[in-house]
Amino acid sequence: MSCEIIDVSRREVRVRTREVRSVGEPSVRVILFQAITKGKSFDLILEKATEIGVSEIVPVICERAVAVPDGKQALAKAEKWRHTAIAALKQSGRAWLPVTHPVTPFFSAVSRSEKCDWKMVAALDPTARPLKDWLRGVGGLLSAGSTIAVWIGPEGDFTESEYHVMRSRGFSFATLGDAVLRAETAAICALACIRYEVGDRA
Repeated sequence: MSCEIIDVSRREVRVRTREVRSVGEPSVRVILFQAITKGKSFDLILEKATEIGVSEIVPVICERAVAVPDGKQALAKAEKWRHTAIAALKQSGRAWLPVTHPVTPFFSAVSRSEKCDWKMVAALDPTARPLKDWLRGVGGLLSAGSTIAVWIGPEGDFTESEYHVMRSRGFSFATLGDAVLRAETAAICALACIRYEVGDRA
């Protein structure tokens, strides 16, 4: 919306609307399933994921997750995360605020992500193939309404049992390179690569 200031006083500012533009929601939706991380790193992930343009963020409780909020602490965290996302939205100039879900247990998050068209895990697993190869495989198959679930593990990565569950549900494993990245770095790297591949569709 573009406005013109027509009057200013100590108590109010009056404006006249000059132009109203409609911005559509991304046609390809990227949903981040992020394991809870310690300290302020989850805030950073939330901020950068909003700037990059994800549609939803699901905080996941994994076996190796630390500092998992509960009760009043969880409510306070949810409110803080919302304000962080709003600030990132304003900074980036994006029009759509991602939905930040309540903290979700691992198996519930897996069930939720099974509804997505594509499910990718940024994995240290030796069977993982390079992310660029996975992106080339799905890039030409994406269409309006497609959804991509992106899973990022906690400090210490997913456990073997969690990998087994995701493998049995048909998740794709992708590596982000030879280096072992921090959880926040892995999230930003994976989302940015997917955003680049999807282009204007996301």
